[in-house]
Amino acid sequence: MTPGELGSAFDEFVFDLEVELGIVSEPIFDDIIADEGGYWLIRVLERKEEEQEKTRVQVILLGSEEEAGKVRDRLEAGEDFGELAKELSQHEASKEDGGDVGWLTPGEASPVLDEFIFDLEIEPGVVSEPIRDDTGFTKGGYWLIEVVDKDDNRQIEDSDRELLEAEAFIEWVKALRDDPENDIENYLDAGMKAWAVDRAMKTL
Repeated sequence: MTPGELGSAFDEFVFDLEVELGIVSEPIFDDIIADEGGYWLIRVLERKEEEQEKTRVQVILLGSEEEAGKVRDRLEAGEDFGELAKELSQHEASKEDGGDVGWLTPGEASPVLDEFIFDLEIEPGVVSEPIRDDTGFTKGGYWLIEVVDKDDNRQIEDSDRELLEAEAFIEWVKALRDDPENDIENYLDAGMKAWAVDRAMKTL
């Protein structure tokens, strides 16, 4: 395995030379991996009395049952459903609206969600327990990593060397830019910038 094969969250542990063989990492969150399904928290906002099968709901979609349980605890402690949806929900279609998906009729959501949404015994304002739904995708997961062997004598391939050099250069430039003692002056005028962009585009 070489740097970059599984992403930066993985590399930070695996290629840390101070990590001894056989050591198992703490859970390392990785927001790149995708998982089929997720866990919903649903709150019924209101029902149309003349149309019993029309219900307005708010939702939050989360990647794990544990995360959904923690968010539900925060709701029980008095935090605002809409604000938590904006902060944490992976349901992009409703996130900016605080999880409000509007009025639904049976069949618009998955059957497992319909069971809660259209249960007439559920009073408006009640938040569901985490509901597992196998449709759609959520992002994020946790790695547990154990380094079982290292090859200290392996020759670095040219592609790996170029990657490492590029990463080192980027880190160096970032450190220079972030240093408050450094003054950065830009001597490029509009014509120079246009020339540089034109040259860069020709190399692509």
